[in-house]
Order: sequence, then structure tokens, then C-alpha cells
Amino acid sequence: MNVDDFLVADSFETTGPGPVENYFINHHLANAQGNFYLEAGAVNGFHLSQTSKLESLHNWRGVLVEGHRGFFERLEKGRPNNVCVNAVLGSGDSAWFEEKTRGLLGHSQIKKDFGEDCRRVQTRTVEEILTEANAPRLINFCVLDVEKGFAEVWAGIDFCRRRFGFLAIEMAGPGAKAIVAAMYSNGYKVDRVIGGEDYIFLPK
Repeated sequence: MNVDDFLVADSFETTGPGPVENYFINHHLANAQGNFYLEAGAVNGFHLSQTSKLESLHNWRGVLVEGHRGFFERLEKGRPNNVCVNAVLGSGDSAWFEEKTRGLLGHSQIKKDFGEDCRRVQTRTVEEILTEANAPRLINFCVLDVEKGFAEVWAGIDFCRRRFGFLAIEMAGPGAKAIVAAMYSNGYKVDRVIGGEDYIFLPK
């Protein structure tokens, strides 16, 4: 399966709101204090997108991050009004990145050990990406969909420099419980969990 065969949406017309985006639009958009988003794991900007309707229907803009080079090529062309970044998010250290070429391409992710389709990359932190993009201090809507790399990506957020009006992190397992506790210490509470793995955090 190549990249184009995998993608089920490739335009604003062929995509619908993702579940997290849909929840935000229906329950929190009216109270948003700005219109800036960050989406990590943006794929091509349309396939399972969590920001496409915020852009096309509500005129939001922001930063879209994608590590898979095949997806990124299409993301940059499809969502030119945003800052599109080809980067693998993490702690800032080097890591193995599984850039899938077959099967579930959307599950490309950081791996602990070398394996099929893996390449060595220098990861970048969330804060590094936001600083480079001259992002505002308050990120109004943020989705981190980075598969099993959620703990490393979360660790790259500088909560002294950034605040989030709405933060969704896809995570599971023991690491999720630790992040929930740490988020509470940073001033955020769990609003709800969508689909069993998308944790929605709001300011306390």
C-alpha cells in the first residue's frame, strides 16, 4: 500500500471533523480566547485531521507537525496557510523512527530499537517547534497524536512558557496515569477521555 492508497481524505471537501475537533467545536469553541492550534501527527492535513474544520469553517491557523516524509509532502501542499513542520517530536534526543511504507502508515512512530522501515532521526521538542513558529504563549487548541511516543513528546512541553486552552493527548498504559497526575500539578484537569485513549485536558 502506498501513501495515496492509504489516505481516505485529501481535501477540505472530502474530510470531516475528527472526534476531538468535533467535541471542541461543539462544546468549547465559543469560549476560546484565540484561534491558534497545534496538531502533531497531522498526516496529510485531511486524513483523520483534528484541525481541518477549524481552518476551513472557522478561519483558525496554526502549526501542523508530521514526521512521515511521504505524508508531509502532501501536508505542505494541502494546508499552505499554516506553518507545516516535517519533524519527529520527542525529548530532543536522537531516536529510531519507524516510517512505515506498508500497512498502517499512520502508525509510524518512535521505536526503542531498530526495526523494519526505521531510520535514525534527531527528535525535536514541542517547545522548540512553537518557538521557531513564533507561536503565542496561549495555544488555544492542541492535539498530540504520536502513538507510543506520548511520554517523550509531553516531556518536551514547557509549561512555564506555554498555556493551553484545550489539550488532547492520545495515550494509554501506565504512562498515561503519570501524565494525568503531572498535568494536574501543572494546573490542568481531565475533562473527558474520547475513544478510550484521547485524554482531554482543560485548565483547572
